[in-house]
Amino acid sequence: HLVRNLRGKLLLVHGLLDVGCHPAALFQLIDAMIRENKDFDLVLIPNGGHAWTDYGMRRAWDYLVTHLLGAQPPRSFKLTTGADGTV
Repeated sequence: HLVRNLRGKLLLVHGLLDVGCHPAALFQLIDAMIRENKDFDLVLIPNGGHAWTDYGMRRAWDYLVTHLLGAQPPRSFKLTTGADGTV
């Protein structure tokens, strides 16, 4: 019921194996946003859990660079955080 108050850009990143937030909750949020005609961007990480993956983190940074700085993020940049178990 608070979705109607959202303003600006919204990026949703969800690891579909997250045991702390079931995908059904994400789909309920998306359904509410569609009903309120709100725009959003969505990144699904099929084998991701609750922790950020390198890909999810890069997409979040790209989103911030694009929508806060108004700049184009570098293409083919591979962000490595170690969150995927790699360095």
